[in-house]
Amino acid sequence: MFEEINKLKDLIIHWLILFLFTGLFFFFFGISTINVRGTDFTLPLPTENTFSIQFFKMMQNDLLPSGVTLVATGPLSALNTQTIIAFMLSFLITFPYLIYRLVKYISPALYKGERRIFLSLLIPTIVLFLFGCIFSYLFVIPPTFKALYAYTTNTGVTALFSMEAFVSSVMTFMMVAGVLFLLPIFMVFLSFIGIAPPEFWWKNWRYAQLTFLLFSAIITPDGSGVSMILLSLPLTVLYAVGATVSKVKWGRRNRF
Repeated sequence: MFEEINKLKDLIIHWLILFLFTGLFFFFFGISTINVRGTDFTLPLPTENTFSIQFFKMMQNDLLPSGVTLVATGPLSALNTQTIIAFMLSFLITFPYLIYRLVKYISPALYKGERRIFLSLLIPTIVLFLFGCIFSYLFVIPPTFKALYAYTTNTGVTALFSMEAFVSSVMTFMMVAGVLFLLPIFMVFLSFIGIAPPEFWWKNWRYAQLTFLLFSAIITPDGSGVSMILLSLPLTVLYAVGATVSKVKWGRRNRF
């Protein structure tokens, strides 16, 4: 048992080291152009316009509602903002490696057929998580911020948004959506290990739909219902995909 604990500890430590160095890379490096003997080369080099700052500017252009001003509420606001962005980006980049190592770690304890099924879920897990983050960035966060700050406009006061709160909100929305988009993976896993047979998902789809609506309303409290619908619709589709795939995987499980 201690040997397995040490292996798992080494796995986590290796990922943490990669996570740390990737975060530092995003914090200190950016795309710069240098001229060598009359030829321009574009390379990632230490620069003031780092990847974290570039991503912050992109978020500001894409997500900040019109008429809202970003403010630094303290001397460390800019530093904290860049740090949050750098390490959140690091997590997104290194997450596939972590999942791969975890699957590889548990694969020796599985039968050949079980190992094949788990490996078949590896790429969908990574793709769904990243797709959830991108979906939230493009379709959920902009209308949510716009709808929430509409109430500020009606009061006639100046609309301000602190840098740290802005970045934290964006990253939180993205991470939550990424995890939510793993719904079919969780469904397939629960069916495969026998906790919830495929019939359970089809039988309770109405409760699932209601849960999606309520949860979407909680995490996107814009009052208009637009963001709630935008988030609950893909979850409904993913639920149907999960229920369908669970039935296929259940049949394979019963052949072991």
